[in-house]
Amino acid sequence: MGAGTSAVNGVYRKVPNGQNAEVGRTALTECELCATWQNGQWQVYVTNSHFWRISGTDPLSYYYDGVGYMMGPPGSGDWDYKMEKKGTKPDPVVLPARMFVPITGQEEACRGASATDNSNSYHELVAAASLEECQDRCLSQPRHCKGFEFSRGRCEIWTRPEGILSSYKLTGYTCLRNDLAPVFSPVDGGKDRACRGATSLDNSASYYKVFKGLTLRDCQSKCMDEALCKGIEHATEYWHAGRCEIWTLSHGIGSSAPVAGYTCMSYRARPLTPPLV
Repeated sequence: MGAGTSAVNGVYRKVPNGQNAEVGRTALTECELCATWQNGQWQVYVTNSHFWRISGTDPLSYYYDGVGYMMGPPGSGDWDYKMEKKGTKPDPVVLPARMFVPITGQEEACRGASATDNSNSYHELVAAASLEECQDRCLSQPRHCKGFEFSRGRCEIWTRPEGILSSYKLTGYTCLRNDLAPVFSPVDGGKDRACRGATSLDNSASYYKVFKGLTLRDCQSKCMDEALCKGIEHATEYWHAGRCEIWTLSHGIGSSAPVAGYTCMSYRARPLTPPLV
């Protein structure tokens, strides 16, 4: 794909003119995306019903954000956005959001739900000579890494399913949260709630995949390995103990219903931090 160009907390790759590019899933639309070179310009297809057309003949860049891919011209400008049934209208380029962000901006160590929440199960300890190398180790696990902690050659890759929510002030330590990484959040409190679609009565079996004999953490891990996962439902009631639903409904879990012994959690990225422009 050629040499990379500079990017803000991410990786840009250039695709030369005349070469097709298939770059997989996008973080923003969560649908298949590929680009083809036609009639002297790029055609960027997102689904069969709509596409972006990138005018001009500049090389195309795609941006890897640790979760998926976004595409766009290497510089500023507009994409022409076309809906087959609605005509055309201009749509500005989506600029990459800031990916790795500090918790408080001070020297700090990563923590879970509070400043004292620091289980060894939350992270993987690896060697890294620099903060940049530690960040790269995080990027190598795009669906599992929720951020990292670095200090003097020591690198913690945080995989806590609920993400990094707090920190502990500690000289010589840096904690950076991956704001583009999806994390688990309780739906309507989570405890004693069963997942539902648009309403509390919307519960089609087509919305999820069922697995049995899993702990809550195993269920979460199964979700993180599933590209389409939007959340989980997990049961601890004795006759359904270990039952895990991996929800793949395209618009996600929109509601829940009260059911004792069940836990419902959504799986999605936090609201994006403002782009650095």
